Amino acid sequence: MVGILRGHRGALEVVSEVGRGTTFRAFFAASSQRPPDEAEPPLQFPAGAALVLVIDDEVAIMRAVRAILEQAGYRTLGASNPDDGLRVFAERHAELALVLVDVTMPKKSGLEVLTEIRASSATIPVVLTTGYSIDADAVRERLADEHVDLLRKPFSANVLLDRIRRSLAHVQ
Repeated sequence: MVGILRGHRGALEVVSEVGRGTTFRAFFAASSQRPPDEAEPPLQFPAGAALVLVIDDEVAIMRAVRAILEQAGYRTLGASNPDDGLRVFAERHAELALVLVDVTMPKKSGLEVLTEIRASSATIPVVLTTGYSIDADAVRERLADEHVDLLRKPFSANVLLDRIRRSLAHVQ
């Protein structure tokens, strides 16, 4: 959460008083972009039995993404750090249809994870996610891989599902 706030020029204020409790306030910079129309109906995507590996060090985000994908009919595996994600990839890569990985993680970045994935599989679709606009620009410049896509946080369930569907369709 803090990473997403920083990436969008926001801040987090914490006020704590003994015996009274703690208050958290999240501040976001104003945006000139119009918010998406929340009234649009949910998109329906045929998921089949596609297995998606979700790697994100923010456990709440990883679990939320998995829940969205599972509700849409995908099967998922999750990892809350790069090393576990790469271990799961090594064990199950033959079954995986797609990997979704956060760009900014401690110890090993999503780009390093991508490099290790590419050493085993040149064509598995990888969707990189980031809450940092600077990272997103750097990722776009560095990646020319046709099987890699970028998804900026925060994203809606519909945007996530659309990106997964498009990434999977690209290799079929």
